[in-house]
Amino acid sequence: MAKQRPNLIARQEIDDVAARLQEAAVQEQVRVSEAAGLRGLALTQYTKVTAPFAGVVTQRYESPGAMVQGGSKPLIRLSRVDRLRLVLPVPESIVSRVKVGAPVEVRVDAVASVVQGRVMRSAGMLNRNTRSMETEVDVPNPGYVLKPGTYAVATITLEAHAGALAIPIQAIRAAGTNVSEARQQLAIVNTSNQIEMREVRLGLETPEWVELVSGLNEGDRVVIGNRGDLKAGQTVEPRPLAK
Repeated sequence: MAKQRPNLIARQEIDDVAARLQEAAVQEQVRVSEAAGLRGLALTQYTKVTAPFAGVVTQRYESPGAMVQGGSKPLIRLSRVDRLRLVLPVPESIVSRVKVGAPVEVRVDAVASVVQGRVMRSAGMLNRNTRSMETEVDVPNPGYVLKPGTYAVATITLEAHAGALAIPIQAIRAAGTNVSEARQQLAIVNTSNQIEMREVRLGLETPEWVELVSGLNEGDRVVIGNRGDLKAGQTVEPRPLAK
């Protein structure tokens, strides 16, 4: 139009429109470049896998450089090892006595280590087959000494008696059959080095020791182990138990 009828539109108006069109084209090109940059950044982010917590890679399912389609299968297994979880099958007989927060001594023979944990949660119901309840214990592992999957032996403190008198459980005739809170008989050696059968009342029991509630005094000499050949009044030569 400007060429066919030069005087119809002022030259200044034509220059203004041309400038605006050129500016719009530049802005559009900038937007296209920014979109391409964002797309490239998004694609770059796919090369990084961000974990929701700090841990150690315990298993890798793909090799570096392999083409992986999103959501097809896991890339790695990440384990949190600064705090481990121990699952205990608690017997039905003591389920009601195991409380959240109770201290638990955890012994791991594989690394000759003993650590202290605490009961954090439980299943809330018994397994019908084993008549036990799964209970979870959190075990601190700041030095990564313990390894996930390791077997451990746990001792839960259900009750504590300060200053209690205790003897090895081998001294009790009914050893290993829940002798707690029962009257049992054990053999002692009196001051005349003679066997004396004495009835005692037992209290708390651990795998190795049992509490004496009554019937025995501190310093009494107790016969440990097989007592089948011993009789009351028999004279013996006592020997201390090797430590």
